[in-house]
Amino acid sequence: MSLDALVVQTLTAFGISLAELADLHFDTVHRWLPVVDKNSFHDTHKQLREDHGSALDEELAVLTLSMFLASRVPCVKREYPVEKSPIYRVTKRLSLISLSEQPSLLLLQAGILVTAYELGHGLTRQAYLSLATCFSVAKLMGLAYAGSVLSQGDGEGQLAVSACAGAPSHFSIGKGHRTAIIHISDADNNALCSMIALCAIDWQAPLLIPPPDEPYVAASLRNVTAFLKGASFLVGPFRAFQVTVETAFLIGSALTYVHRRSTTSVQQCATLDSHMQQLVQSLLHTSQRKYLRICEAAALAISALAALRSTHSEGNAHDLDSASALALRSISNMVLDMARIALESCDAHDSRQHSFIAFCTESRATLYVVEHLGRGLSEQEVDVLRSSTLRFGRRWAIGCIYPSHLESLLR
Repeated sequence: MSLDALVVQTLTAFGISLAELADLHFDTVHRWLPVVDKNSFHDTHKQLREDHGSALDEELAVLTLSMFLASRVPCVKREYPVEKSPIYRVTKRLSLISLSEQPSLLLLQAGILVTAYELGHGLTRQAYLSLATCFSVAKLMGLAYAGSVLSQGDGEGQLAVSACAGAPSHFSIGKGHRTAIIHISDADNNALCSMIALCAIDWQAPLLIPPPDEPYVAASLRNVTAFLKGASFLVGPFRAFQVTVETAFLIGSALTYVHRRSTTSVQQCATLDSHMQQLVQSLLHTSQRKYLRICEAAALAISALAALRSTHSEGNAHDLDSASALALRSISNMVLDMARIALESCDAHDSRQHSFIAFCTESRATLYVVEHLGRGLSEQEVDVLRSSTLRFGRRWAIGCIYPSHLESLLR
């Protein structure tokens, strides 16, 4: 039996058609991780059907299977370890091994979705290796990330990265660290942006990305601030994702310092601290004005600032200045508001639409608030956070991990 026929048979066994799977994926996972271009996906299926009488070829079959893996609910029975899921094991083998042997965009997209599954279920070691494979293959394919354009358009294709002559080549995938930027398609851009967004989940993952240098960070902070002030931020479903991607890229320098403190000078550390404060202030100010639209990015930035401060501060490693303490308390309030909204949304809507990237960054920021500031939460606040994480855990296994960390810190 051919691979495309096997995938169709698998979907049929689970009671879902190819068209229904596409609708499910683009209405859920795609909302917070737009790695697959919707129009291109449908156009490719249509073209294959017209040319060959089948909606799938081998590579598209692997991508379709990975979309099913990331979208299906429940992913696995709770008594059945997620890493032993037959669908997961087959999909990972087909996507990442095939990707290593014969790199292509479709297999890269499939590998990214497998990585998302692993991160969402707390398979950190497997996810790190998968993400490293994806970055390595992207390098072999000659793809480049030079910083988010943060464009004013409304299409998901506008999730483009800067890929034109003269753009800063701070993350250049090619021969060497400073190779020339090449033009890449919207689908390539979406894949690169999705990999960088996934790096926000784990502290080790950003080390896969060469950190931006100081001139780029300074220029990008100005661009991000200007973008956040614009009314156009309220337009389009993918604007918040753009901000998250650029934030994940910008904090790379701070996270690199956290892991490699001995190689960073006092002056470099002070500059990093200043940049992180500026980023946090811009994101918090915008979140307050636009009702948590970028709470995900703000939580990511504030937890990076807290990690940086707790690593390099003299004397008591947990002491932060009053401005940072106030900022951390602000993000804690934002997290609580988001938790309440998530609880209401889970009751009223499809829980599959909720981003575990947002959940992880917000939860991690809350843990830093409790751990590094010693700011106790009220019993009611703890109940809200506990209920939110447990409810989230019905969809993603990682939602069952954070409550235990929170409880250990509150003891």
